Amino acid sequence: MFKIKKIIKYITPPACVDLYRLIKNKNNYKVINSKTQNKTLNIQENSAHCTKRPCHYHQLFIRSNGDILPCCLIWMREDMIIGHVTDFNIIEKLKNFNAECICPEYHFIKANENDKINISSINLELSLACQAKCVMCCVDSPSFRGVYNYYKDLENIINLLKPKHILVQGGEVLVQKKSIEFISRIKKKHSSINIDLVTNGNVNLKMIDVVEKLFNRVTFSFVGFETETYKKIMELDLQKTIAFVEELNKRKNVLIFLKYLTTPLNFHESNLFLKWALNLEPVRIEFSDADTNIYINRGTTDKYWDKIFERTANDVKSVILSYKSILLEKNINLRISSKNREMFNINKEFLKINCLEKIISYNYG
Repeated sequence: MFKIKKIIKYITPPACVDLYRLIKNKNNYKVINSKTQNKTLNIQENSAHCTKRPCHYHQLFIRSNGDILPCCLIWMREDMIIGHVTDFNIIEKLKNFNAECICPEYHFIKANENDKINISSINLELSLACQAKCVMCCVDSPSFRGVYNYYKDLENIINLLKPKHILVQGGEVLVQKKSIEFISRIKKKHSSINIDLVTNGNVNLKMIDVVEKLFNRVTFSFVGFETETYKKIMELDLQKTIAFVEELNKRKNVLIFLKYLTTPLNFHESNLFLKWALNLEPVRIEFSDADTNIYINRGTTDKYWDKIFERTANDVKSVILSYKSILLEKNINLRISSKNREMFNINKEFLKINCLEKIISYNYG
């Protein structure tokens, strides 16, 4: 079976950084063997509540190497590769594709002759070039020195499939000149397509005009909320990111999602991020975890990390309760991953007692 540490190292960018939660728990998932990789993957066992569908007729994920898959959650499975962006017969490959896959939401089935290809969304992992040097980078962008040459092929795919929605991520798209030019061409030719961005947001304020012109929604991913922490993890300036987000938010021309990825080094700053984020009143605030427990020892006699988690949890819950009225009035979606719910001690009882069931939603895992 894939070791969790290897998964974290090679997992796809921020949109799917919580994949490990889908493959980690032996008790809740059954085993499916990949025919081509000879790797054992844990896929959710109970599919009774999953919608059965040919997922690849509805959405696609295209990796930076050009591989096409049904979604980003199974990016590592070679048996889930439908084809490549350079394939001239991709429609035929979509029709003939079959595999076994179950996630918390869908149960993959082969398309039949009555099914229609109706791609609602395509997730594009563009160049891995990035200005950050994140110590836990899931795609090893800091060492990327290659050249991304699939823009024309992606244009052909988009012209052919006509998705309603496109998500772009890297690397860091906002520092990639050719990626921006590509997105501009798509926006001009397909004005009805909603294009969303995942970014670290650590760019000059002059890029705001570009962001407003090209994107409908932007997800800003944070990995710390104190200057030194942010610098140690990313080698970037936190204040530069904050200034960009706040100015873009002030203009109110795009939807903003704010995401915090917890690690051992930044976990205790979760409440600081949450308070700042709530004051901006974005559409969504999200917490995910970079599998913090693989980096720490929770078995020490002084219970150091248990105390850090408990104190941070109390601070996070205090912020949530203090801003409860704003969460309700502004209809802010607060999404917290299963791992972070455990760390923050946000359980069903806490939600029920404080009438937060409709405020806080859960990510998978």
